[in-house]
Amino acid sequence: MFSGAVASRDTPFALMQSEVVPEGVHGSHALHRLPPESFGEHRASRTRTGIIGGVFDWLEALYWDLMVVPDEVKPAAGGGVPLPSMPEGIPKKAWFKAAWSGMWAWELWTHFDQDMSGYITKAELTGHWSSVAMRAEFGSPISSPHIADYNGYLECMAYTVLVYNKWDANRDGHLDLSELDNSTLRKKPLVTDKEFKKWAIKREHLYPDGFMALLWNHFAVDPLSPREPEEEEASEGSPATDPNATSGDETTAASPTEAPPDSREEITNQDIVNDLNLWLAAIHATVDEDRRGKVEASEWFDATMNGKWADTLFHRLDTDKSGDISQHEFEVEMHGALLNEFGGAPPNFGNHINSYFSYVGLSILIFRRLDADKDGHLTWEEIRVSPLAIVSEEEGNAACGTFHTKVEGVMNQKGFNYVAGGNDASETIELEELVSAMAEFLSMNKRRKS
Repeated sequence: MFSGAVASRDTPFALMQSEVVPEGVHGSHALHRLPPESFGEHRASRTRTGIIGGVFDWLEALYWDLMVVPDEVKPAAGGGVPLPSMPEGIPKKAWFKAAWSGMWAWELWTHFDQDMSGYITKAELTGHWSSVAMRAEFGSPISSPHIADYNGYLECMAYTVLVYNKWDANRDGHLDLSELDNSTLRKKPLVTDKEFKKWAIKREHLYPDGFMALLWNHFAVDPLSPREPEEEEASEGSPATDPNATSGDETTAASPTEAPPDSREEITNQDIVNDLNLWLAAIHATVDEDRRGKVEASEWFDATMNGKWADTLFHRLDTDKSGDISQHEFEVEMHGALLNEFGGAPPNFGNHINSYFSYVGLSILIFRRLDADKDGHLTWEEIRVSPLAIVSEEEGNAACGTFHTKVEGVMNQKGFNYVAGGNDASETIELEELVSAMAEFLSMNKRRKS
């Protein structure tokens, strides 16, 4: 997730698969494509790119937001002015209150608190976050995210969960600017008004998938196609960049960051199904590459690649210890496996923020299997030839009362275009868009995109 800024444009750098430009409407991100030749296997260490070894602003902000500074004070040496009693770091209680539940939180704690002091110091958090903890638990890359390494999204999700469980005061599943007022993220500031409104639905409510996309975009640097200087240096309060600014004329055209009208057609369950079992059946068939009805360990590894999260899920799903996962095991055991690993299983068993972890994990299974050209997004053609595409089959005789329609798959082209953010068949689905679609259609707390 955290790629930082490269030292120079000549520095070898592992790139993310695409640079997402937010448009302010959920699911309608404009995509800036990177040339295929830019996706090398070259990696720059985080030390070389200025991440580890210095003050890492985002992790430092997270550290201070999770710190618990007690109200009591202790006398200074020699009876001077009382000084605050500062803790040694993030206490275990505060960590688990923020992480809430799931094996991922316990595993990360052991990676951070390596001296077993019972606290996570700032040095432990910033020094072990990506290069140690996230790489071991999620298989997140030791350098910046690069093409087809979707496990980096789990690293973004971990940061997101900690922020949400800290600042989502009313537990409604999204953040408002007022809820972040006292956060270090706002005080630094790292999340400005402008940045918040770019990724928030209707510029007001920032959901976990939007925050995850904000992180993914912010920390993935494209040295081959840098942003224009005026965009980087523009004043947030200027009419050109402030979405709320006007020039005194009430008929002034909307700002470039203003959310465009959502012209997508209304969809039904015939376009995208909201039956979790159908999703799980389609995902199982997608991962089952040889179509033998079972997911072998080799197929599972190809669809997940590294990270304890995947190993834990496999052994939880393989209840008969046969070395593969049947469709029945996949559908029946997935709820408990996701709940155990992430502290949230769709539709909203457990913590409603941690449940996004489950959507990310299931999305990774889909992306790693179907993104054949490894360009970091899915096209309708890639979906159309997969088990995710809706196929209906009529059976029986209507006159005899035995007629029924058998449906397999989870989306048709109309549903695909909706998730992709428009009606154009050339649209593509990004991983965060698939995550948000699952949250919308499989969650008990459904939210509309428009």
